[in-house]
Amino acid sequence: AGERRDAQPGQPQPCDPVGPTCAVSFELDTTGLLVGSHSVVVELTTDAGAQAATDSVTFNVGDAPTASVQSPTTGSFVGSVSISVRGTTDPESTDYPSSFQLLVNGSPLAGGTAVCPSTARTCTESITWNIAALAAGNRQISVVMTTQQGLEITSEAVTLRVANDPTV
Repeated sequence: AGERRDAQPGQPQPCDPVGPTCAVSFELDTTGLLVGSHSVVVELTTDAGAQAATDSVTFNVGDAPTASVQSPTTGSFVGSVSISVRGTTDPESTDYPSSFQLLVNGSPLAGGTAVCPSTARTCTESITWNIAALAAGNRQISVVMTTQQGLEITSEAVTLRVANDPTV
């Protein structure tokens, strides 16, 4: 059984031989790699200086999941506002958008949820936010998409203005 190590490209990884063999497993962090096809080769150098390399192994880095507030992205509102949210996952992935939670100033909005009705890799839903009882002022709106596999992706925030008249 090999020992699992984080792969550091270009950096030697020690190996504790068992008899004439040495088994090491690597995990490659693909964060920061561009979407598309990549390949990796493992090179072995013995203590005596002999060298060998594996065949090239190709792997694909897919699109990262995304979440966004589609509309409105700006404006002033009175009474209630319908907020369109969208989530996507990589078309090659087995994961898909499952649900959305609306955040107001970074906190979950009670009742501000929507469930995606299918296993499609893109989901657009609408969440109605009742703002009738809120004081006038700006609010930061974002959405958290949760995927079927449990990933949580938070959108960038948009600023909406609650424009209710003050009650006297």
